[in-house]
Amino acid sequence: MSDFKVYPDTASLARAAAEHFATLAERSLERRGCFAVALAGGSTPRSTYALLACDRFASRLDWSRIHAFWSDERCVSPDHPDSNYRMAREALLDRVPIPRTNVHRIEGELPPHRAAGAYQAELERVLGPGGRFATSSCWAWGRMGIRHRSFQAARRFTSGHGGW
Repeated sequence: MSDFKVYPDTASLARAAAEHFATLAERSLERRGCFAVALAGGSTPRSTYALLACDRFASRLDWSRIHAFWSDERCVSPDHPDSNYRMAREALLDRVPIPRTNVHRIEGELPPHRAAGAYQAELERVLGPGGRFATSSCWAWGRMGIRHRSFQAARRFTSGHGGW
């Protein structure tokens, strides 16, 4: 049986993603006492983040025990229109009671290698040696690593796990 799901439209997808996020967070908070998530950027997750900020979902979670990280970021300042952090902050983080100390952004405004090193150090400081976390996609433990990559004209940071 496949876990692959098809939704009739983006609104249905956003609702299902918000429900999945909230359910995973509730389980993790109950079992582990905290929840760490790597947020994605771009336009696709924006609707999901906006739903998570609504009372229907936001009131279900103890945001003081949730830590937000980023799966990728562009090499721009945090207030730049292309910043994934900015989008997540505006759609979600500014609208829920998550402590600022639990928001761990990639400092895209720094020189790339310095920002990558600083973020790897932050991951290890918060998540432990090796930056180990449970990935939501494969439900396995993986080593978080941050790399600077260039795609077309946009320079960006991409996180990953395993041996790349």
